[in-house]
Amino acid sequence: MEKIIHKSMTAVLLLLCSVTALANSPKIVAHRGGTADAPKNTIYAINQALKNGADKIWITLQLSSDKVPVLYSPSDLNTLTNRSGTVSSYPAQQLIKADAGYCFGSRHNHLYCNKGIVIPTLKQVLQKVSSNRFLYRSEISRCRSLRTSQSN
Repeated sequence: MEKIIHKSMTAVLLLLCSVTALANSPKIVAHRGGTADAPKNTIYAINQALKNGADKIWITLQLSSDKVPVLYSPSDLNTLTNRSGTVSSYPAQQLIKADAGYCFGSRHNHLYCNKGIVIPTLKQVLQKVSSNRFLYRSEISRCRSLRTSQSN
C-alpha cells in the first residue's frame, strides 16, 4: 500500500511540475512587431506578428514635438521613412503621414513603399490592434542628436 501511495504522490508532483513549467514557458516576443515580415513598429507589423503566433510585442516609443508617443526607432527618420530629421522635430500629425514602409525590403524592392503604412501613435495602436492575448513591452527611446561633433 505504501508503494502505491508513493507512486501516486510522485505522479501528482510530476503533474504539478509539468503544469508549472508550461505556465512559465518562454513567450514568443516580436521585437518591434516582427521586423522580418513588415516595417518595424507599425500596426501592420504588430498584426503580422500576432498572426504568426507572437504572445508579446516589444515596441519602441518616442515623443513627437507635441509630446505624443509614437512608435519609431531609430530617431533618424530618413533611415526608414521618406522624411528627414528626428521624430522629436515633427508634430504627431505630420509623423502619421510619413511612409514607414519607404525603406523596407531589399535595395531595389521596397515591398511596402507607398502602401499606406505609417508611423502610428500609441493611441492608434491601442485602438486598432485587437487581441485578448496581446501584451506590450515598451521601450521609451530618447532622441539622439543627428549633429556630428566637431573637433578643433
